[in-house]
Amino acid sequence: MLVLAAIPLNKASLKDHILPKQLFWLIIGVTVIITAGMWLALKQFAPDGMANPIAVLEYWIRKSARFQAHLTRLDSGWMQQVFRSTPEWVHLPLLLTYGVLQPFLPAAIIAGSHAKIWHWIAIWRAIGWTLILPFLIYALLRAPRKKDDHGFTFIISLIVWGGILIAAFRGGGDMWDNPRYRAAFAGLGAALAAWAIMEHRRTHDPWLRRAFISVLLILAWFIPWYLGRYTGFYWPV
Repeated sequence: MLVLAAIPLNKASLKDHILPKQLFWLIIGVTVIITAGMWLALKQFAPDGMANPIAVLEYWIRKSARFQAHLTRLDSGWMQQVFRSTPEWVHLPLLLTYGVLQPFLPAAIIAGSHAKIWHWIAIWRAIGWTLILPFLIYALLRAPRKKDDHGFTFIISLIVWGGILIAAFRGGGDMWDNPRYRAAFAGLGAALAAWAIMEHRRTHDPWLRRAFISVLLILAWFIPWYLGRYTGFYWPV
């Protein structure tokens, strides 16, 4: 985020400010710093003797995916049913999708919490995420087609969605940990959603409406399932 903020993109293209060779070494330097930081943070979880940074990262990703899938299966009866009826290679994409939807509004309303205040907090957070998610989806679809900002908005959308997917991967289907990880990119996400609103007002692009319809259909599909699980409501589908 700081690197992006330091790059002047307001009036001219990136090439007008940073020479291609300098840009190349800047990217290499940032990549090395990020890789070194991840290696130092993750090597404590790797088996003894594993020193290769790539091997450490691969080990952490594999173990984290397995652990989060296990926790999600324990917490969600729906995910247990889906995992039993699908091949193992689709479990990770399903887990990421389920994590992106957290905090999930039907679960927050119907499942709730034993403490009233946490129930209302869960509903409030789920409403906020449900409202902002279509704008973020639209921004990811719209930003690559916008050519007058030299790809800056597209870069921001990739960073925001990268953070969302990493949080979904690390937090799984947890309604509390997942949004907490995602909060690190809340500022960029809010800015991206605001850009999506202004861009839609300018272009009247139908994809924002389609994003909202998609989210509403997902909510409508799961509300009867949660009612059936927690209230005894019968849904024959």
